[in-house]
Amino acid sequence: AGTLESEGTHELTLGKLFEQYLGEVTPQKSAAVQKFDQAAAERIKKSLGSGREVSKLSRREWDQFIRERQSGRYTGRRVGPRTVARDLKFLLAVLNWATVSGDGRGDFLLDRNPLRGLPLPKEKSPRRPAMTVELREGLMKHSPNWQFELALLLERETRRRNASIRRLRWSDIDFERETARWRAEFDKAGRESVTPLTNEALTALKKLRRVGFHSEKRAGVRDPRFRALPPAIQEAWAGTSYQVLKDVYDDVTAEDIREAIQQQERALGSR
Repeated sequence: AGTLESEGTHELTLGKLFEQYLGEVTPQKSAAVQKFDQAAAERIKKSLGSGREVSKLSRREWDQFIRERQSGRYTGRRVGPRTVARDLKFLLAVLNWATVSGDGRGDFLLDRNPLRGLPLPKEKSPRRPAMTVELREGLMKHSPNWQFELALLLERETRRRNASIRRLRWSDIDFERETARWRAEFDKAGRESVTPLTNEALTALKKLRRVGFHSEKRAGVRDPRFRALPPAIQEAWAGTSYQVLKDVYDDVTAEDIREAIQQQERALGSR
């Protein structure tokens, strides 16, 4: 399986290689990635040919695909270097997989990746304007939610990219040392580093840690309409045992007591 018999030899073609990869590896991925794999395989086959012998791929075919993909010859739409590079990364991943996957006869599908080491197309560094004070203030004022506002603040205070900030975990923040750890897998340069946090960044993070997402659950659980439901419904809805809901979430504050007394007085006064 996964080979094409021709003139007494077994030559692996792009068509057969993609067929095997899409049948064995792609189904293990998310629906969106499966869709991309299938589309990328079709684009590459249209450009280089399904019958192209994989072991004979070279820089010539590599450059050919880059030219044709960027021009929109097979899709009808011109694309940039980053889009082309994504297709080529898929091709490289398939070829690498073939070097460690069997062909059914005790050998690997490929002895080596013939395209390994070839340069991916890159976008020329554009001259992008810096964020102005007026624009920042406008974005902060009209931010759609607190996450957007916090991301803007942390980008300015840490000088890090949005992709790195979005993947920060609480375990990456050291409040005692006042530092943030930036993991290599989300760093553009692929390096892990630890940098100090400014007072403004620390204040924003500490405020978020006190409130956090869990406060929303606490507010929902304390809602009288929720607590009026049968215990079994409360457990199923909140994913928490009824005893825990009572013991942990039902702490009563002075404000709660004051509000209850006022409600009782209003009810008595209306009689």
